[in-house]
Amino acid sequence: MCFSAKASFGAAAVLGGIGVLALSKAKTREEKIVACMPLLFCFQQVSEGFLWLSLMYPSFKDVKTSSMYTFLFFAEMIWPIFVPFMVLMAEPNNKRRKWIRVLLGTGFGIIATLIAGFMLYPSYASLRDGHILYEIGFPLVNYWFYGLIYFIPTIVAPLLSSYKSFRIFGIGLFLAYVGSRVFYNHYVISIWCYFGALLSIYAVVMIRELQQKNATSYELKQEVKYH
Repeated sequence: MCFSAKASFGAAAVLGGIGVLALSKAKTREEKIVACMPLLFCFQQVSEGFLWLSLMYPSFKDVKTSSMYTFLFFAEMIWPIFVPFMVLMAEPNNKRRKWIRVLLGTGFGIIATLIAGFMLYPSYASLRDGHILYEIGFPLVNYWFYGLIYFIPTIVAPLLSSYKSFRIFGIGLFLAYVGSRVFYNHYVISIWCYFGALLSIYAVVMIRELQQKNATSYELKQEVKYH
């Protein structure tokens, strides 16, 4: 996370446990995809935990580059495609699915651009005022509109969902971004991922709603079958 190595590893442990619990309760493909979200955040927080160690202790300096790019891989590339993909796989409404597909395509476009940017420009991480400051050399990232482009597929996709729990998750992501931007403008990447990690615990509720909808659908089909 954004405050210390202990906080990062502690969050990773909690998220790992939640992820395992969610997977154990997931039955369908859609539910299993949702259950993967806290596990992905778990891996992300582990990488930032090691980055904290590398920035604080010389004995961990060899893992600095790998842990930094691992964290940035999750933060910058995984979420713009995973979130809309997760929503798309669960969405039953065809009209909503069309718009979510557009957002997923936008996410893939972001990834392709970022891969090229990370290959051409260096990135750095340092400790500032008790937080990790990520400095990405790719010029596009430093423009004001980049944040908007990045967060459109990540935040708007769940807001378009037919499921209430998915929409609440999207609202949470939006508020987390606004709060990070207002109060921790220079540390948005790290701070927002902290809040995002906490929000991923909500995956358990999202799975529960999917199961309730599936159960209701099954009951209706059975009624039609026997009547």
